[in-house]
Amino acid sequence: MDKTQPTAFAICEDVKPQIGKPALIHGPYMISPDGLHKAYATVEVQVPDSGHKDEYDCRNHSTLFAGKGSNSQFAPVLDVAGADNPTRGNGLQLVDWSSDSDTLLADLMTWRYGSDAIEHNLVLYSSRTGVVRQKPLSSVFRSVSNQDCFFDGQIMGFLVDGRIAVRATAIGEEGIVSCVERTGFWALDVSDFKLRQISGERVVKHNGHFEESK
Repeated sequence: MDKTQPTAFAICEDVKPQIGKPALIHGPYMISPDGLHKAYATVEVQVPDSGHKDEYDCRNHSTLFAGKGSNSQFAPVLDVAGADNPTRGNGLQLVDWSSDSDTLLADLMTWRYGSDAIEHNLVLYSSRTGVVRQKPLSSVFRSVSNQDCFFDGQIMGFLVDGRIAVRATAIGEEGIVSCVERTGFWALDVSDFKLRQISGERVVKHNGHFEESK
């Protein structure tokens, strides 16, 4: 489920909200494989009502909602506001549910306005406990390389064995230390965030499905 969702990377330049009037973007519902759990994300994009005309003064406010049952009463389980740091954008991309419908995997994307770099953060929501865990993908790879390094990453989904598949692309720019020597695939254990490199032949198993928001 690698199609970019509207809540992943919403910026003022594209959304064009009116000054002081936020634009609300509602993502599709992601349904768990047992059909009992649903989740969706929203992002509020706003240009502050002030005399400050900086082109990068765009505020993002992303929220993850989850619910249970056919007549789901949704509740926010993760709230990420960018008001304290207006040059930092944020968005949410729902990736998949685990095969047992217990864990929702999402990608919290953050960026600095004026930069092309996007940081990916693992978000794991348990439908059983209601607990949300977060982990920057950069810190996971830096713990392996034991140095300050960089890479381009993609959170792909769950493998058949329940681990998370991540695609890491090497950075080839001069003066930048890359976390990986070459582009490849890695498996991430959801219990302890430990990484292990795998062959690209491993198949990501898509468990949940999307329904468009109404």
